Parts: sequence; C-alpha cells; structure tokens
Amino acid sequence: MNVDNVLVDVGTGYYLEKNVEDATDYYKRKVDFIKGNSMRLQDTINTKQSNRQAVELIMQHKVQVAMEEQKEQAAASSSG
Repeated sequence: MNVDNVLVDVGTGYYLEKNVEDATDYYKRKVDFIKGNSMRLQDTINTKQSNRQAVELIMQHKVQVAMEEQKEQAAASSSG
C-alpha cells in the first residue's frame, strides 16, 4: 500500500495518480478557480437583477401613463 500517492479526480471519470503535495496543490487551484467563477457569477446575477428592476420600473411607469391617458379619453368622450 502506497500512502505517498493518491488518486485525483480530474473530471469525466478520469483519475490521475499524484503525490500528496501535488494533489493538494491541484485542489487548491481548483477551489480558487471555482471561487473566482462564483464571484463573477454573483456579479452577473447582481447586474441582471438591477436590469430587471429598471425594466419593471419603466413598465410600471408606462402602464400608469397609459391608464391616465385612457381616463382622459374617457372623460373627454363622455363630456363631448
């Protein structure tokens, strides 16, 4: 039994035999990569949420303007 080497899952069912130091380094880099992607994804989510909120505000404003126009038209046609 060799305790100096471990199997490292490199994805899609492939494993590499590495010494403990190299395996630790590999997984540290993988964790850093995932953290970086996670941060970029969170930034993207925040941007998308801000965009969605802006679109919702614009749509609410347009609906409000349209309803006011309908009221004005209804008032004009009933008094005319």
